[in-house]
Amino acid sequence: MRKRGERNSWLYARRVLPILIELAKHPLTPEILRLRTGMRDNHYVNFLLRRLKSEGLVECLNPRDRVGKVFCIRHESKMR
Repeated sequence: MRKRGERNSWLYARRVLPILIELAKHPLTPEILRLRTGMRDNHYVNFLLRRLKSEGLVECLNPRDRVGKVFCIRHESKMR
């Protein structure tokens, strides 16, 4: 059982797992992720993607594009 404040415990939040599951299927844009996971707020999806990227779990396939960024799971990522 995870304890409050445990490192990476935020990964088990009810909104994070659906994002990881969808990205495991194929690369998607934040907008498509929002629609497929049933979230209403684009900002929250972008926040979660930035956090997942900082943890090394996802990567952006086209980081230089300002619009239409595509994210995918980093296959070489490991939980710390």
